[in-house]
Amino acid sequence: MFVVIGTYAVNNIAFYTVIALGAGIIGYFFKWFKVPDGPFILAFLVAPLFERSFRQALILSRGDVRFFFGSGISITLWAITVIAILWFIIKRKKPLEKMGKSKG
Repeated sequence: MFVVIGTYAVNNIAFYTVIALGAGIIGYFFKWFKVPDGPFILAFLVAPLFERSFRQALILSRGDVRFFFGSGISITLWAITVIAILWFIIKRKKPLEKMGKSKG
């Protein structure tokens, strides 16, 4: 309740209270679904740097997305990224399958 009063008291704009309530609801669902805080905070902090670098790369390549797949190094990094994502998905899926078998 104090957060809502504080957000309105700062600039007397009701929209800030809506933002505070929305952030609270999102935070509640993150806690309910047990989403870890660390990766979310890291992504929140690194996103502006990533966007700026991505925009600079697109300007240098004159909007050509093939620029990101043009060299051997970039293809290797993309392959490592895809493999890592698939590995984490498979790794996370195996314990769920084991839990399902043990209950049945």
